[in-house]
Amino acid sequence: VILSASRQPQAGERAEVLRGREETRDRFLLVGLEEVQIVEKDRAQTPFLAHEAKQSLGLEFPEDWEAYSLKDADVFVENIPQITLMLALFLLPVVLLTGSCILESKKALWCNIGLSAASFGSAWIMLSAVKLPLSWLPPDNIFRLSHYRAQMDTVLQALEQLGDTKMQLAWEQACKNANRIMFGAGILSLAIVIAESVAFRKSGNKRP
Repeated sequence: VILSASRQPQAGERAEVLRGREETRDRFLLVGLEEVQIVEKDRAQTPFLAHEAKQSLGLEFPEDWEAYSLKDADVFVENIPQITLMLALFLLPVVLLTGSCILESKKALWCNIGLSAASFGSAWIMLSAVKLPLSWLPPDNIFRLSHYRAQMDTVLQALEQLGDTKMQLAWEQACKNANRIMFGAGILSLAIVIAESVAFRKSGNKRP
């Protein structure tokens, strides 16, 4: 029997049973139709459940409010560089294997297959290490980036109305770091393909 969940469960989905929940200090961001407010809780339940948070605050019309955990939002922002690096490691093999097709070299192909396997392995390890807050996960697909962006936009706009710019600055810095990571991954993949082009072309020109 499911008493509570961070989102709507799907048929056949594996569930993680929480036999005991911890308490932590948190700040709830409440976004209504015409009002925004922050409520501090010294003993908030974790993982954060939006409907549970609204019930604990005794709101008169809880259905008129959206509740967000600012602690979860902070954790999400802090994980942006790691998430970006993980995505870059997943995309790197695509660039490398495309370069192999362009070079039309078996040596380059085998080399890039090995690099792709290492990249996928590293991305998989990082995927298990990144811990996204349950309240931020999309209901259908964890890779639906538009969901994360929409939630962050809502939180930042609400905080802006309250004059709180701390998370906005942290978000901007995280995005800058993410751009640097993607740019670095692009330069690295391009450098590998160029190096293979030079190395294998020279080896192919050698005569016995």
